[in-house]
Amino acid sequence: MAFMTTPDDIGPLRLSTADIPERDRFAIWREVYGRLIHQVEIEPLDGEPFCADLTLRLLPGLGVASGPCSAANYRSTPQLIAQSTDSIGLPILLSGFGVIQQCGRETKIGPGETVVSTTVDPGVWALPEGGSFTVIRIARDLIAPLVPDLDAAVGRPIPHDTDALRLLINYLSLFRDHATITDLAVQRVVTTHIVDLAALVIGARRDAAEVAGHRGMRAARLRAIKADVMENIGQLDFSVTAVAARHHVTPRHIHRLFESEGASFTEFVNGQKLARAYRMLVDWRYRANRISDIAYDAGFTDLSAFNRMFRRRYATTPSDVRNRSRKP
Repeated sequence: MAFMTTPDDIGPLRLSTADIPERDRFAIWREVYGRLIHQVEIEPLDGEPFCADLTLRLLPGLGVASGPCSAANYRSTPQLIAQSTDSIGLPILLSGFGVIQQCGRETKIGPGETVVSTTVDPGVWALPEGGSFTVIRIARDLIAPLVPDLDAAVGRPIPHDTDALRLLINYLSLFRDHATITDLAVQRVVTTHIVDLAALVIGARRDAAEVAGHRGMRAARLRAIKADVMENIGQLDFSVTAVAARHHVTPRHIHRLFESEGASFTEFVNGQKLARAYRMLVDWRYRANRISDIAYDAGFTDLSAFNRMFRRRYATTPSDVRNRSRKP
């Protein structure tokens, strides 16, 4: 199963050295992940037993591997390049520091940064102290039409404060853990969004950037904002202004993103609050909590409004939901 040759969505697959007998651990990892999947030679650096715990996700023309590993060099050799597909790589460092040598250039990157690489040129990607990373590979024929002089970008470092890179990292984290996508149309949409964001990271043509910004960047930003809402909805200072500040956009921009889906920010927020309250009502850990406390913890400040919206959403009352959950 090469990293870029699958015709369908595969994953998420978890690959861990902890699942391999210690005696054969590195030999099997080097052969299966290194040579068969990633087409690289792996060379441990620190003298300690090699360990890695990666999640692999494959779509047509697209591969993503993510997770921590110990210090190592990843070397692409002419022999393994012959087995690889022609792809553009973005190794994104999440912790530690890395050095990549390719096409006569040496580039150092830190957390949240990446560098443009290829699978058809010999090179070395080093993690001198180990760390965590996400590697994305995109078939050249998918991204080349969007980026002028793609080969000239090889070795170019991308700083951590690049908007498109931050959104790409967020989108990939959601995609990595999502259940297998069986719908071909959805597979194409996800692939398009990731390719669009990668093109913006590398440097898309002006016309392509407009299209990519409209598709991939908007979708990734909306996903990031939804994740922010779900994580922070119970905070006392939660507001569209606070969310906008965290994502470096205006509140109006957030409202427009939701309007493009035929909904509103307020509707999404209220839906998430209600879902949170419902989960707490049926959870035995919150049986001692008053319903009013649950409403406030879910983010509501008006108890009558909570009861009214709850009945409209679930066609029952919070008390009835709690009472039914207590029955054997």
